[in-house]
Amino acid sequence: MVESRLYLVLDNIRSLLNVGAIFRTAEAVGVKKIFLCGTTAYPSNKLIKKIDGVNIDPITADKDGNPIIKYQPSYECMKEFLDKNIAKTALAGLNNVEYEYYIKIEDVIAKLKKDNIEVTALEQSDKSIDYRDADYSGPIAIIVGNEIKGISEKILNLCDQVVHIPMHGVVKSLNVATATGIILYKAIER
Repeated sequence: MVESRLYLVLDNIRSLLNVGAIFRTAEAVGVKKIFLCGTTAYPSNKLIKKIDGVNIDPITADKDGNPIIKYQPSYECMKEFLDKNIAKTALAGLNNVEYEYYIKIEDVIAKLKKDNIEVTALEQSDKSIDYRDADYSGPIAIIVGNEIKGISEKILNLCDQVVHIPMHGVVKSLNVATATGIILYKAIER
């Protein structure tokens, strides 16, 4: 089997069902590693206290309601949370795709670029191109974002390319797990 050069970054994905479906698809296409960022699959305060012994409120919000994450859970805490909450939808994906959690997506992007991995965001924006016209030739990490807010302009500016899936109907976007599946299969065509 050829070593995978495909990575996935999940930025503040709210739905655990979507996270599980993304793990399942990632395993099916051979994603090397998934980076969970921000509030994506973030364990409960109760579990963090139980596993890590931390007795603080790990997530608060700023004046605009944006989450402020103050604690990075241990791998053991993340594993117990994911095993309990997404194993059913992820199936074999959870145990067969490596994953890592980062509070800040900027840290993941910096790590990927340091390792010469091109970073592509899947987001509708003024500078996005049709996903079918994008370059997927080298080692690549694909960022998918929050179901409501998408990927911030600040993060898009850190990416090597931004792609979108053209929408031809009344609906202006796809479910994040569905969109992730489309772009992952396009990326492995290379």
